[in-house]
Amino acid sequence: MKVGIGYSDNPDTNTAGIQAINMAIGQAERSDLCDMVLLFSTARHDQHVLREAVVSVIGESVPIYGGGAAGIITNEYYGYAGDQIGLACIWLDGVGCEVLIDGGLKEGEEETGIRLGQRLAGLGVDRNSPVMLFYDAVDHSNTRRMIMATWLLAGIEKGLGFLPELTGAGLIGDHTCSPANQWTGDGIGEHNAMAFSFSGDIRIDSVIMHGCRPATQYYTVTKAAGQVILEINGKPAVQYSGNGKYCGRKQKL
Repeated sequence: MKVGIGYSDNPDTNTAGIQAINMAIGQAERSDLCDMVLLFSTARHDQHVLREAVVSVIGESVPIYGGGAAGIITNEYYGYAGDQIGLACIWLDGVGCEVLIDGGLKEGEEETGIRLGQRLAGLGVDRNSPVMLFYDAVDHSNTRRMIMATWLLAGIEKGLGFLPELTGAGLIGDHTCSPANQWTGDGIGEHNAMAFSFSGDIRIDSVIMHGCRPATQYYTVTKAAGQVILEINGKPAVQYSGNGKYCGRKQKL
C-alpha cells in the first residue's frame, strides 16, 4: 500500500482541491491512478465544487470518500476553523478494501450500527481486522441533534458480535456544527456511516493523545434541548458557574 497526503488552506475551493490532490500525488511519486481518495474539509468549502476540483485531476473512476472536518492535521501542516482541506490518495497495491455505507443514521444510530455489523460479519471481519469508521456527527434536519457514536458502536457490536480494532471520527463542518455532507465514492449524501474494512498485511496503530480523566464524579444531564444543556442533576445548568463549581453547594463539575 502507498499513501500520499495533500493539504491546502486556500479560500478558493477549486484551487484548494487541485493544490491538495497534486501535493498528494507528488508526495507518493506515483504516475498511475490511485485506488481511492479520503477527502476532508471545513464547512467553508462547497463540497460539490471541491469534489469536482479533485476529479479534474484524477478523473471520475477513482472513488472519493470522506466529509466535514473542523480542521486538518498532517505530518507537515495543521489548521482549524478556516479554509483547511486534507486528503489521502491511497494505492492499495493488492491490499483488499471493502467499503460499507449505510445512510440510516437519521432514523437511528443503533439500527445503522447493527446493519453495518452484520455486513462486516459477512466479510469475515475478526477482532484484529483493521476497520475505519467515519460517520455524520450531526442530524441537520429540524431536530438538529448530535448523532451519537455510543449507540452506533453498540449496534455494530450487536450486529457483529464484538467490536473490531476501530479507528475513525465523527464528521462535522466546523466547531459550530455547520452542515456538512459526506462523499460516498461516486457521489455526495448525508446521515451516512462508512466502514472501511482492510484485508492483507495491514495494521492501524492509534493512541489517545489528550489523556483526560474526569476531575469529579459523574453528573447527569436531566434536561436538554438539542445540544444545549438546560439542567444538571435536577438543577438549572446556569447555577453551575464557569469556574467549575456549583453556586449553591459549591460542588466541583
